[in-house]
Amino acid sequence: MFFEMMDDDMIVLKKIIGLFKKRKRHSITIGKARSVLVSGNLVSYGHARNGPRLLLHHGSRWKRARKTISIDPRKEPNPHIIIVGMSGYGKSTLFKSMLLDIKSMGIAAIVFDAHNEHERLVKALNGKVHDASRSGINVLELNGLSVQERIAELVSMFKSVYGLGHIQATKLSQCLYYTYRKKGTGNAAPDIGDLIGELSIFIRNAKGAAELNTLMHLREKISLLRSAAFMRNPVSIEGLSTGISSFSLAGLKSSEARIIYIHELLKRIYLSMKGNERELGLRIFMMIDEAQFLLGAQREFSTIRSIVEEGRKYGAGVIIATHVTANLDKQILANASTLISFYPRDPSEISYVSSAMSGSNPTERDLVRGKLRSLRQNEAMVVSGLMKAPVVVETPAARRISETIERMGAAKSDADNDWLSKLATPTDYDTAERDIGHEAMSALVEKGAVETMEHNGKTYVMKKNPSKSIEHELHVREISKRLSELGIRHYVMNNSMGPDVVAYINGKKTAVEYETGRKSTQSTARMLASRAKEYGSVIVFVNARAAKFYKDTFGSDAVAVFSADEIANAFVV
Repeated sequence: MFFEMMDDDMIVLKKIIGLFKKRKRHSITIGKARSVLVSGNLVSYGHARNGPRLLLHHGSRWKRARKTISIDPRKEPNPHIIIVGMSGYGKSTLFKSMLLDIKSMGIAAIVFDAHNEHERLVKALNGKVHDASRSGINVLELNGLSVQERIAELVSMFKSVYGLGHIQATKLSQCLYYTYRKKGTGNAAPDIGDLIGELSIFIRNAKGAAELNTLMHLREKISLLRSAAFMRNPVSIEGLSTGISSFSLAGLKSSEARIIYIHELLKRIYLSMKGNERELGLRIFMMIDEAQFLLGAQREFSTIRSIVEEGRKYGAGVIIATHVTANLDKQILANASTLISFYPRDPSEISYVSSAMSGSNPTERDLVRGKLRSLRQNEAMVVSGLMKAPVVVETPAARRISETIERMGAAKSDADNDWLSKLATPTDYDTAERDIGHEAMSALVEKGAVETMEHNGKTYVMKKNPSKSIEHELHVREISKRLSELGIRHYVMNNSMGPDVVAYINGKKTAVEYETGRKSTQSTARMLASRAKEYGSVIVFVNARAAKFYKDTFGSDAVAVFSADEIANAFVV
């Protein structure tokens, strides 16, 4: 027996298949289709004693498909994507593939990286990697709230994360009140250290063992947040609005610290997002991998739900990858247009996903459930607002993504070396940026391959060199320029074999040096003694910080010491 679509239903099938006939130029590729679930009026042909027999009935089945499946999040009812499935089946690999496509679409992305596994890709994309253990968020900042509002919000958060009781929450509220009152609410907002200090005062003044134990327990929990992640090197939210950024969260050792960090960061992003002009199109994705480790089961945290519910009008999309949908707020699932499921081992997960992908049709739900159970590695089932029929796709293999990253890394390294060769000497930053490009220049600065310096009203940039600093090179250049202006014959040596500049001043051969003040006293003394012996006369310029020390320590009849500020008026004959 075989099945054949009626003419009208064949047209419907063609329309369904047409949705993913071509990969759109600006879309996120999911993979190559293997089969699509179709339904409609089916004709079955059988054989009876009196000849062929035709039966007409309604049914559903999986039909083979060989097309590339892509999602254009800008055309979907909303741009949000949920990826679920067991570890090891291709979830994180697809996540990486999506990030590559998002970059090519020119859309910004913020990646929340639970296990630091996306760092290489972000760097290859000229993105910025933030180590959450060093990139700080001061959770006590008011962020536009009143002190009372912020205290209520913080108490609710800590109560939820740490499971605080009513008495502990009350004591925390009191400590926060005194912390704000003592520190003030200006630019220097209090931080976790100030809160812990206030808790210590409360402990010293505790009345009775019960109150003492309550406060000690509270300080023990809050003290876990006393780290750079919550106190130093504040994250610039404005800097996250362009390009690719990621937050490596593995350095935050406790799950509570991760939940508080990501909640506070998302809240700041949400407030910044609400300042955007509305309805200007998709501009940024927030991508959360291994969400079960980052979001927890804190139902009280409504920030990510708010971003999902309001994101489209503010140009923000969310991509969440997680083991099971049970970890997610149901409103997040309800507002995601695209659902992608890899193999889900848990029976309740299979039941939930099959219902979400097939609707109320029990026959289709059974077909989807059976297919979900048989998914292999790098196979997933996809459904979206526009592509309503579930499709089984072969997603990108980890090897292919790794090779892509390696190629990008190699090409980027070659490009970096080419660009750095142009910056062997100090170059005006604006000129360098025009030659190299803004993104490449920013990437070189971020990775520490170059150093920058403000000098005479301009910003200069130079490739990092262990034996020469940009400060030294700029001032040697300035010394040579000043000598030329005065018509003093000279030449620049600027190597280890001799002085920085040899000048003929009043007919006398003179060694001219620029010192950054970083050499040891003994090394500098030996060098100047050698120059004085060979040239008879030595002029030393040194930065303003070290000028007095150099004059007091090395100044003599043979060695004249001046501040770098005096170069412009030096050598007057």
